[in-house]
Order: sequence, then structure tokens, then C-alpha cells
Amino acid sequence: MRFTSFVLGALTVLGFVALPAVAEPEAAPSIYSPAPEFDFGTQDNTGKVQHDFTVMNVGTATLVISDVKSSCGCTIAELKKKTLEPGEETTVSATFNLHDKQGPQTKVISVTSNDPKVPVYKLELRGVAEPAILVEPRFLNFGRVLGENAEPQTVQIKANKDDVNINIDRIEVSTDEWAAEKEVVTEGKEYKVTVKNVKPLAPGISQAVVTLFTDDADHPQIPIRIHAAVVGDLDVAPTQINLRWSEDGAPTQQYMRVGPGRITDFKILEVKTPIETMEAEIIPRGANNYNIRLGNMPTDTTLDGKELVIVTDLPENAEIKVPFQVIQPATIGKTLTPAAPAAPAAPATPAE
Repeated sequence: MRFTSFVLGALTVLGFVALPAVAEPEAAPSIYSPAPEFDFGTQDNTGKVQHDFTVMNVGTATLVISDVKSSCGCTIAELKKKTLEPGEETTVSATFNLHDKQGPQTKVISVTSNDPKVPVYKLELRGVAEPAILVEPRFLNFGRVLGENAEPQTVQIKANKDDVNINIDRIEVSTDEWAAEKEVVTEGKEYKVTVKNVKPLAPGISQAVVTLFTDDADHPQIPIRIHAAVVGDLDVAPTQINLRWSEDGAPTQQYMRVGPGRITDFKILEVKTPIETMEAEIIPRGANNYNIRLGNMPTDTTLDGKELVIVTDLPENAEIKVPFQVIQPATIGKTLTPAAPAAPAAPATPAE
């Protein structure tokens, strides 16, 4: 045993023992930016922010950039060179239009390449857009409205700079369900506009635009958008079943939810499908709450325009009808799969 160890030791010293070969790492590109984030500070919201990001290939193989895109249409990103050999660099020029923006802003530019570890590399612009006229909030989301009336909400309009004055001459609302009233806080400087519904809101989505007409040349009109999801006797989601069209009509499935709205005590008795082959499974989730699994729905035009019928124990809401819409691609140069003749309604699915 000692002799064997001695021999092996001697051979190792003399270089006669072969050691395992170390595999060379496979050549690969690697994308990198020395400064992937740019803070533009606080800028007036009437201008634009322009910045050039440096992008490098710090790998050992050719880097090919296949796409550069921004997170919104207000930001334009342009790539100077698509192919980078190891050690080369290029520029991604970004232009962010601050028009009508206010407050903190973050815009992301995604750079797609053949980097195996980071196929999508992120560059970021961030800063604050300072408006001459501050409008807070610019969008009024009333959320879920139980009942026919929503709680009023208020918008603040304020001259945000010492040398700026503003007067609201008149207010227009796009529908007669909603109204807006102006309150002067400081003449020429600050106002409050209270928005409320003046007619009972019907179940469904209620949307409107409040337009403030001002004497400011740069902001003659200030739009404020309104959105409310008005819940009826029952809360049904979605209120329309959207299916994406496919050429082979491959079947798909979705889930619906039915819960209490203005009425809190109810039962689902059955679900009637518009075609015999479609599945509808009622899944209780507790008292007065249900999921409905809709299965085996063809994705050609068979279901387009048809309705699902949810039967309840409520006399005033015995049947809730939910329409289908098949979202079709552009039909130019393409013939859509024709819808099959409607089959009889499926048997009722009993509630457990």
C-alpha cells in the first residue's frame, strides 16, 4: 500500500498522471449598459426628454439586437446598430414626450437580443413632469357602485406656477347621467370640481368625460374621464364572454363569477348553454357565491351573438343573459370558418 502511494506520488511529480481536461466555456453574447437608468429630474410638461443609452456586448460571441420597444406610445426608442461583435457598443436614443403628463414618471425600454441569459434587457427613464396647471386626479374611478347612486368625487385644478393664472369658463359633460359643479377656492389660481351622478345609474359600465373650458391658451380644454362599474341585483362577471377566433375552432374554457349585488340572498338553479356540446358547471363558493366553468366552447364563429342563460330563484331576475362575442382577425383575404347550425340548448346543470 505504501509502495503504491509512493509510485503515484512520484508519477504526479514527474507529470505522468493525466488530469481531467477543463472544458472551455461556450462562446455567447452578453448585453450590458454602464448606465441603464436615467433620472431626468423635474421637467416642464410642455417639452420632451431626450437621452442616449450606451449598450455594449461584453460577451464572447456576436450580439444581435432584434427589437427595441418602449412601454408606451409617448416614448420613441431608436437603435443605431443591431449587430455588435465582442467589445463593440452602440446607442439607444430615447425621446419621451412629456405633453400632458404630471407627477412621477417611469418609462421602460425593452431591448431584445440573442443574449441567452438576459434575452430582454431593460433601460429606464424616470423623473417628474411638472405641469403649469395641476389636475388631480385626471381620471375618476368610482369603482363598484352598489345601488343607483355613486358617492361624489372631487377634482382639484390649480395653477402650479406663480406666473400662471387660470379661469374655468364653463363645464360640459358627455352624458346626462353625470354633472359637475365648480367651486372657487382662489380666483384665478385654484378650483374644485365635484362630479356626481344626477340620474339613476343602470347596471353595467358607466363612462363619461367632463370637459373644463378655460382661458389658458396652452390648456383651453381639460378632459376628466369617469368610469363606474354599476352592480345590479347580482354581480355577474364578465358581463360578456369574449372568445378569440381561431382557424381550427379549437375548443376553450373560461370561468364566470356570480355573487351578491343589491340582492344578497339567491341561488343559481341551472345554466343553459346555446349549443348542446358546450359544458357549464356550477361551482358553489359559499353562501350566495358561485363560479361557473364554461367548457368545450368552439373558437370559430359558432357562438358569436348567442347567449348563455343563468337561471336563478329570484322572480325579478329569473334569467340572466350573458352574450358571446367572437373576436375575429381582419377578414381581408381570409374566409372565416362558418358557424355551424345552432343545436338545441343543453340540459340544465343542477346546483349542488
